[in-house]
Amino acid sequence: MAMVELSARPGKPLGLTPAAFMRDFWQKKPLLVRGAFPRLAALVDRPVLFATASRKEATARMVWRNSPRGRLRLRHGPFTRGELARPPGTQWTLLVNDLEKHHPERFAELLSAFGFLPRWRIDDLMVSYAVPGGSVGAHVDQYDVFLVQGIGRREWRLDLRPEGWRLRPHSELRLVSGFRATWRAVLEPGDLLYLPPGVPHHGIARSECLTFSLGMRAPALGELFGALADAFLERDPPLLLSDPDLAPRRHAGELREEDLERVAAALCAPLRGNDHFAELLASFLSSWRGKPAAAPRRARFDPVAALAAGQRLRRNPWLRALWWRRADAVRLAVGGRVFSATPRLAELVAGASGFGRDELPDPLPEERRLLRELAAHAVLELAPNGSAVR
Repeated sequence: MAMVELSARPGKPLGLTPAAFMRDFWQKKPLLVRGAFPRLAALVDRPVLFATASRKEATARMVWRNSPRGRLRLRHGPFTRGELARPPGTQWTLLVNDLEKHHPERFAELLSAFGFLPRWRIDDLMVSYAVPGGSVGAHVDQYDVFLVQGIGRREWRLDLRPEGWRLRPHSELRLVSGFRATWRAVLEPGDLLYLPPGVPHHGIARSECLTFSLGMRAPALGELFGALADAFLERDPPLLLSDPDLAPRRHAGELREEDLERVAAALCAPLRGNDHFAELLASFLSSWRGKPAAAPRRARFDPVAALAAGQRLRRNPWLRALWWRRADAVRLAVGGRVFSATPRLAELVAGASGFGRDELPDPLPEERRLLRELAAHAVLELAPNGSAVR
């Protein structure tokens, strides 16, 4: 596996077109882009990150060691401000997940830069703060990740060999043994490193630094099979395996090749050109890895009146949304719920940014009804006053 280094260009933060990136790099090989997001450091600083890590709904971790060769230790948050002021060890890292949900307005523009990827593939934006020498060890992820340097400098080491390393058993940090750095580079503020799944990597802070990690995760096939199986088991009458073309057998106990093909075809048949399958899949994807406990209380407001008054709306940032076309209609799935929608309203609700009357100047009657229904289900909420939603 070869490493490629590019420089960002105006309008092309990855240094090349989205089509070229998807063709040559996505889930194939890593890419280093210099100067991809030079303004990212201004989006969050240490005080904001520490304050977020202390929220009761925060998913945060602290990793530290007491010497360069000491054993890595892990503690889960949320953390009190006192704990953050007196961190353990001399080389430590604070990792805080879901920054784009805690601070959606700050990161709407960043997420829009990755609008060429399916929105439902974005798991979260994690930000890590590290003191010099801070690291979480050599580890491997089973998802695509874009690592962008905020402030400071971090050295990244990759093991690009197809074998020679192995995942340590029972390692919550997914640490690897046998790691050997075959490539290394220091990322400066704004630099981006893309890694496809399965590439062992080791980041070491060379100064006090903040690193942004945009994880692009896909569900395991077992999760998909399980969700679809649950839905099909609830059907009444149930879908049964049928074999009207069954031929006489010479050996009644034999499982033949045509039996395997018939069962495989029967399993795939309900998934092809089926509106019910589209709804099941969208419902699953919009709620997959969701965190309903983090959803705010139901907001009592009229979204139609809010738009008319010049206020802006946004989707509850903890809810994932996606939409699809069905015959002459459009369907919208948000947090596992499915709604009928117009194309423009579905796109606005599922987008990374909020929207106001500039984007929806004269809502249709069916759009007004949906806006109020979404607000009643706490899908829509008022964007904070003065927020820079674009």
